[in-house]
Amino acid sequence: MTAVSKEVDIVDPYFDLRPAKGNYLATLVSLLARLAGAPGQTKAIRIHFRDHDTRPSAEILARDGSAQVTGLLPPGYRIEFYAWSEKLGGEDFHDRYVLTELGGIMIGAGLSADGPEESAAFTLLNFEHAQGLRSRFSDGSTVYARVDSAVRIHDDGSTELF
Repeated sequence: MTAVSKEVDIVDPYFDLRPAKGNYLATLVSLLARLAGAPGQTKAIRIHFRDHDTRPSAEILARDGSAQVTGLLPPGYRIEFYAWSEKLGGEDFHDRYVLTELGGIMIGAGLSADGPEESAAFTLLNFEHAQGLRSRFSDGSTVYARVDSAVRIHDDGSTELF
């Protein structure tokens, strides 16, 4: 599903590129290696995580994230990082997903590649459910609030805050 999609939303409240916070980079590297497609293909990969007081600022994420993914993004790809907070009285931000414009999956244990003996359950989501979940992580969301600037890293390693 991710191979033929133009937009991939990775949702994991605990996603963090810092090595001490889990091995999310290995999962991202594996996904990017599998997604490398035909020349001229473009793809947006958006990573949505929960904000908290120990998260690095958007400026630090842009600097460090670029250094970590430079050379991994196929030509025409970009990766974006979004921090979100729960709205008061709103939905809990706990579940993990890989969502696209074609559908999605829910991942029980998360996206950190912590050990070879660990496993995770995957649940296939129907189209309507996947699109409803994607809308929670878009501008104008009524479920979660975007925090700070988002970070975009292009295939050439350049970054922007938006």
